[in-house]
Amino acid sequence: MIEHDGITVVRDDLVEGGTKRPVLAELLPVWTDDEFVFPAASEGYGQIALALAARDAGKRATIFVAERKTPTPETQAALDAGANVVGVPQGRYSVVQCRAREYAAEHGARYLPPGFADPEFLAGVAERARSTRLEPHTVVVTVGSGALCRGLMLGWPDAYFIAVKVGMRPDVGRAEIVVAPEEYSHVADEPPPFPSAPYQDAKAWRFVSHDRGVVFWNIAG
Repeated sequence: MIEHDGITVVRDDLVEGGTKRPVLAELLPVWTDDEFVFPAASEGYGQIALALAARDAGKRATIFVAERKTPTPETQAALDAGANVVGVPQGRYSVVQCRAREYAAEHGARYLPPGFADPEFLAGVAERARSTRLEPHTVVVTVGSGALCRGLMLGWPDAYFIAVKVGMRPDVGRAEIVVAPEEYSHVADEPPPFPSAPYQDAKAWRFVSHDRGVVFWNIAG
């Protein structure tokens, strides 16, 4: 963590694969499945987190993502970590999810939903929040599916949450939703002064106030 102009920043950009990797690293060895299937957003860090956690656990990660002539840096990182990546032609995200579910059912693999929205995963995120020993008044976090935000809420039930929407319609529980002005395919116009995922986390920085007790959760860099 760092303090930046009075704002506490959780620096999970310093964790290879970001926030979700340590949680998955605890779960995958416990889960009895050999293969995990995940529908990824093209610029999402979840695919990297799963690929690294599966590699470390000696298990197989199969990632479905919209097909591109050249993989995004995030998808390439998942490939480099040993994931099996399946491109979905003209893949709207709903189609990517459908193909991933079909594959998992056909191969006896475990399907992991968008954001890894499994109760055990959310509990793991909550524990990561509590482990910081912070007691925030306000938490600002970028959301895709909203799973991470819901997990943080479990860890900090008394905090006020601002969920910055950058893509799909999220489920953020009681959080206030604000919408990033940039298109999903555009990088942040006002990024923070530290490494932050340009298509995602960095878009939330403009919504962080300098009031006392504010925490900005930087998921990846």
